[in-house]
Amino acid sequence: MKLKLQFMKKKSIIGIFIIFIVTLCISFFIGILGPTVWKKKEYNFTFTPNFGYFLYGSIENLQNLNHQLDLSLQLENPLNIDIDVEIGILVILRGKNRHSENGEIIGKITNKTRNIFCKKNDFCDPIYFVHQEFIKFSIYIFEATLFIPLELPSFTSALVEARFFNINFSIFRLVLSYFYVVLILFGIVYGAFITRQYKWKDLAYEQKWIGILLIFLLFFINPFYPTIFMIYSSFPILLSILFQSFFFISLFAFWIIIFDSFRFRKLSFKIFYLPKIILLLIIYIFMMILLMKQSVNLKEDPQFDETTDDSSFIYLFFFLICSILIYLLWFAYIIYRVFREIKEIDKSKKIFGFLFGLSTFCLVYFGLYALMGWTNINYFSSKEFILTRSLFTFYILFILYTFTPASSRMLQRKGIQKLFDNQNQLEMDENENENEYENENENQNEYENEYENENEIEYENQNENENQNENENEFK
Repeated sequence: MKLKLQFMKKKSIIGIFIIFIVTLCISFFIGILGPTVWKKKEYNFTFTPNFGYFLYGSIENLQNLNHQLDLSLQLENPLNIDIDVEIGILVILRGKNRHSENGEIIGKITNKTRNIFCKKNDFCDPIYFVHQEFIKFSIYIFEATLFIPLELPSFTSALVEARFFNINFSIFRLVLSYFYVVLILFGIVYGAFITRQYKWKDLAYEQKWIGILLIFLLFFINPFYPTIFMIYSSFPILLSILFQSFFFISLFAFWIIIFDSFRFRKLSFKIFYLPKIILLLIIYIFMMILLMKQSVNLKEDPQFDETTDDSSFIYLFFFLICSILIYLLWFAYIIYRVFREIKEIDKSKKIFGFLFGLSTFCLVYFGLYALMGWTNINYFSSKEFILTRSLFTFYILFILYTFTPASSRMLQRKGIQKLFDNQNQLEMDENENENEYENENENQNEYENEYENENEIEYENQNENENQNENENEFK
């Protein structure tokens, strides 16, 4: 099956790239104008020497749309030296509604150890000691007791910051999510309508992959997102994690399989598919274990911190990073081989060039986003949310448009162009034949003229000989 991309001119392809970048720029500016993600409330505490380190406070007027609650602690270092020490913290978190008297204790009550680093005469690095994934109550009350090593001098003050989702951002996210859902459904309907006359086995290899990606993209946007606010359970959150992991692993599979297929004429399961499936399954398993363990542990214990409370986290994270690096190196090797063998590739070079340009842009952004997310916990913003959704949505929709079957007009225009080229070639051949015929006639005429000249010369010579003989006879 011929794809529309194979018949597009360079100007049209460049125009698609420009439209893609313009849509991302518009999304970025909408994100700048969007609401802030977090709302924060600060609590200042002053400690009295010999009376211990006790913290007490409440966060009120919370709603379902506030989505989640985080509590962080910063101690103030009174010394003129840096401090790097481990402290103990015991937290009791209660939740209650406005008209109820007794609060409900949330999660386990356990003593946790946290490592803090403090610069001299400055606040220490923040410690996130409570994380609530969904808002079930309108009021949350926290009681915390700190256990400071005796060899340290007394801390005089502390700052507790409570942060929760801005209601305006939650509404903003809901509206945009369903806007993307409508776009994706439109893309699915458009793709189904444009290929309605073809069977699945008759579709091009790239078209089948785009159909699969559209389904997983719909899961990534998550049309069930409002259930996070409506159901007081971690199940909608686990479902969202499952959907997003499905999309990213399918996107990884699309990149490595599609680009490697340019080098192969026959895609055998054992040689072509099996090694890629094994690597992608390893990445997916490690990713799911890390995300699921974190969500389940936070449900049981709001104080859970995977970096300090889970000894297996560092090993799982290390293996995940190693498997992703193997994937990136393999992908880079595939691109290198395709560039080397580009002259021998049977498929259209336009398909490779178009996919490589868009996919490289997408992969670089995804890498930067993952890096910023790991290094900065406050990185999440309206710009990041809308730009990520726009990037993946328009990336797949633009590929869908260019990978639709070529229209009859395109095929007819290509046929007319081919016929015109053949006609020109025939005319050129006829002109060459005529020139050859003329050259042959000229050569023949020259030969005949030479032959006549030679005959005339011989005739003249013969007449001269005859005259000479007659003269001799007369003389005699």
